[in-house]
Amino acid sequence: IQSQAKKNSKKNNFVWNYELQKVYSVAVLDFTFDENSEIKKVKHDIVLKDSEDNTIFYDKLQFIFLEMPHFTKNIKDLKNHYEKWLYLLKNLPKLDKIPQEFKEKIFMKVFEKSDTSFYSDEELSAYQSSLKTYTDYQNTIDTAFMEGEMKGEIKGEMKNKENVTINALKKGFDYETIQDLTGLSFEEIEKIKNKYNL
Repeated sequence: IQSQAKKNSKKNNFVWNYELQKVYSVAVLDFTFDENSEIKKVKHDIVLKDSEDNTIFYDKLQFIFLEMPHFTKNIKDLKNHYEKWLYLLKNLPKLDKIPQEFKEKIFMKVFEKSDTSFYSDEELSAYQSSLKTYTDYQNTIDTAFMEGEMKGEIKGEMKNKENVTINALKKGFDYETIQDLTGLSFEEIEKIKNKYNL
């Protein structure tokens, strides 16, 4: 949007003519927003709306999110160019030859651009750099997810030990028996006892 402003060479600042062209932000996602959702929608078309009366606030900025895991069509089931684009975006890295269904001029350009053997040194370097950035990002997400799972398991395990301790204390078990059952120290058992006034 900002790049559409005309620059005033005398004052060296921007002059808005307010006849802006529409701007689209297209995000191709390799994950889903909600794995538990029963609606397996691929395309989300988002505009800015007023939350009170639901009227469009600004019609020149549009966000399109494509949840690629929800696109599951086989190549023989593709009905139009839109579905072909989705298939290509999802499967291009896996294709070892150009399928017959994609031997149209527009798609042939995509296959040409995706062939890194034709890249200049500068293009290849930029491509490899973006690939590294993506891989680093993906590894960070995976690590955070795994750490979250581990923390969740540890938290769940501690809650389970706490519940066993509570029940054992209510039944009058001694600390030594509870320690054998849970692996908790005498201090941890004492802390649980005081926490729940047992």
